[in-house]
Amino acid sequence: MSKGDEIFQLAKEIEFFPRSLIGDGVRQTLEHFKKILPQIEIHSLPSGSMVGDWTIPNEWKIYDAWIETPDGCRICEYAEDPLHVVFYSEPIDKVVSKEELMSHLHTHPLPDAIPYVTSYYHEYWGFCLSKEMLESLPDGDYRVYISSEKLAGSLNFAELIIPGINDEEILLTSYVCHPYTANNELSGPCLLIKIAEELCKKQELKNSYRIALFPETIGSIAYISERREALKNIVFGNVLSCVGDEGAFSYLPSKEGNSAMDRIIENLAKSENMTINLYGWDERGSDERQFNWPTVNLPTSCFSKTKFHEYPEYHSNLDRLGTVVTSEGLDQSYRFYMMLINCLEYNQPYISKTLGEPFLSKHNLYPRFVSPEGRNPSRDLMNILSFCDGFNKPIDIAEKCGLSILTVIEQLINLSEKGLVSEKS
Repeated sequence: MSKGDEIFQLAKEIEFFPRSLIGDGVRQTLEHFKKILPQIEIHSLPSGSMVGDWTIPNEWKIYDAWIETPDGCRICEYAEDPLHVVFYSEPIDKVVSKEELMSHLHTHPLPDAIPYVTSYYHEYWGFCLSKEMLESLPDGDYRVYISSEKLAGSLNFAELIIPGINDEEILLTSYVCHPYTANNELSGPCLLIKIAEELCKKQELKNSYRIALFPETIGSIAYISERREALKNIVFGNVLSCVGDEGAFSYLPSKEGNSAMDRIIENLAKSENMTINLYGWDERGSDERQFNWPTVNLPTSCFSKTKFHEYPEYHSNLDRLGTVVTSEGLDQSYRFYMMLINCLEYNQPYISKTLGEPFLSKHNLYPRFVSPEGRNPSRDLMNILSFCDGFNKPIDIAEKCGLSILTVIEQLINLSEKGLVSEKS
């Protein structure tokens, strides 16, 4: 079984948990992840708590919902598809005109899709349906019924710290609030759990990693509020979102675009000719918004396959496992992301151990014959060595020498094995 198959299976296990901004579905999801990684700690903040400029709302519980047409047929039934109801809708049992009903109906750009719509912070009721269904609605009066309530509850987030040799941490996050949609956002947290599982197996990590899962926006703000001091140890962060389709990789860098991961991604895109769609800060949309905020100022980027808003099924009931999200797409994301982590693990300062240039021939690193035509193949190697001053890291050397970071790391490993360089302790 590939890693993609494992991640796909994990997503299937939690696909229909009733996730929302806060509530039982989020708790079920985090508890399920805790069965895989018992080291995960789950925390809660009660409704009414102030986090930044926000107030944690009450939990929303829904029991049933439907619309009855003038001819007595029921449509937009919650039991048929939960996305038929605007999440956090107020309870209602009322007969309304078609004109009034139309102001409470929502459609998706795809004609046969049911959109995912929320009203977390405003009192409102509404239903979602396909354009095809909307266009077929007859004139007359409709009965609208939503059985729901809002109760004091708690916002939950999960955290796992995986220690390495270095005290400085890398923050990896995803969000767990989106219900019944696969790419956005079952794929991100499920991939992150499998990455965390692999990191926990490694004997000696150089970097420390902080894994965090929470509801989007208010969850990340709550996390920042609760972990303000701990964030000082984090050098940069990355959000995983929409990572399960088979499209090209996408990357939205941190606000300043200069974190180690920003630079590594840009280097790979240029030097390895990898197909990576690079976006600008004005195209942000996930929790990188909160971590880059001026009062937080933690450089945080977002990694995706096809980025949110960029695939047709986004925020609809057509964003499903097996159609948009596949085992192959998840496997591609897993393998690429583990390569990134490997680059980050080796992205440590190296220092030369020889007095002056090493005698490369002695170490079988210099060609026996050098043609006067063309580039000496040892030139790149000597350029790499010339920057091993105990301060430059592989990404610095790669940028200075115009090389791929993968090439630089490979050469540094070889030079280290020959005793010519060492990581700076």
